[in-house]
Amino acid sequence: MKYKNASLTVRHRYTREFTSEDARSNAIAAWDIYYDNPNAPCATLRWRPHLGGLPLMAAAPVPVHLGAALEGLAENPALPMRLARRLVANRTDRVARRADLTADLINEIIATDSAALLHSLALNRHLPNAVRLRLARHPNPAVRAALVIAGRDVSAELFERLINDPDKWVRECLAQSDHAPACLRARLVHDPDPEVRATLAQWWPQAPEELRRILLTDPVDQVRAAACSTYYRRLPHPVPPTDLLPRLLDDPVTRAGAVKHAALTTQMAQRLANDPDYQVRGQLAQHPQLPASLRDQLADDSNASVRIGVFARPDTPEPQRHEIYFGILRGDSSRIDH
Repeated sequence: MKYKNASLTVRHRYTREFTSEDARSNAIAAWDIYYDNPNAPCATLRWRPHLGGLPLMAAAPVPVHLGAALEGLAENPALPMRLARRLVANRTDRVARRADLTADLINEIIATDSAALLHSLALNRHLPNAVRLRLARHPNPAVRAALVIAGRDVSAELFERLINDPDKWVRECLAQSDHAPACLRARLVHDPDPEVRATLAQWWPQAPEELRRILLTDPVDQVRAAACSTYYRRLPHPVPPTDLLPRLLDDPVTRAGAVKHAALTTQMAQRLANDPDYQVRGQLAQHPQLPASLRDQLADDSNASVRIGVFARPDTPEPQRHEIYFGILRGDSSRIDH
């Protein structure tokens, strides 16, 4: 069989068909992919139960799916621990996610100082809390960030230790985490890095109002835009405080996100209909209080997404709806302004 088929067969056989103790004991030792003829394009599978450990590789090229086969073995719950240890030595990172890791094997994984193994270990949701706290001191920020990503049902002490992490990536993961205690997550509204504050605004739309106010009035455009947006990473979307709406409508970076919450006046609607930002006009096109005259104006907008907003309105006349539809079919959707 060809390389690919040989490797997939190995992965299937040794990750899904452990049926007896003998089979489990000889799982990895039982196979050796080799070439009968180094110049031939085919590979042969052969049982070699007398050989211990990982497969012996001849001078032939390594099959392209061998790594996938070892990862499959690493995830098999029936894999004997002594073979799991061999996979650690082989730097097969998936083995570090097993639920049955012993304390000795965890120590061996940490001792390797392999970035891939440690990252995988930090993602393991079955780790004892003491191990997580130990990994929280690791110098690799990817390891510390992985602890936050996998931080479901963990102690608050872990988040407390990482809330002031020197790497902003770790703090951004905390800003995204629904599992971090709210009292700790709230401290990120004052984070020195605006990207962390913007991340918090996008991923925690239901933060307490006093925190949302801080983000909506942040001195950095990026943060305010994230806090008053047309899109958030979590539902439900927030409603800005009424007293801040005039300020948000005057701010170019928050205007699009504030339009749908505004009580339109004729003067305000006219100003928004002529806004240079197509996202503002697109939000206005969907507003239930939009005057019919401005609806007609936006139906011929230079931006297709604005016209589609008018198309979707329940009060758009059918002839106008047809005109928008056939205009887009004609290729008018290429008329996009910025």
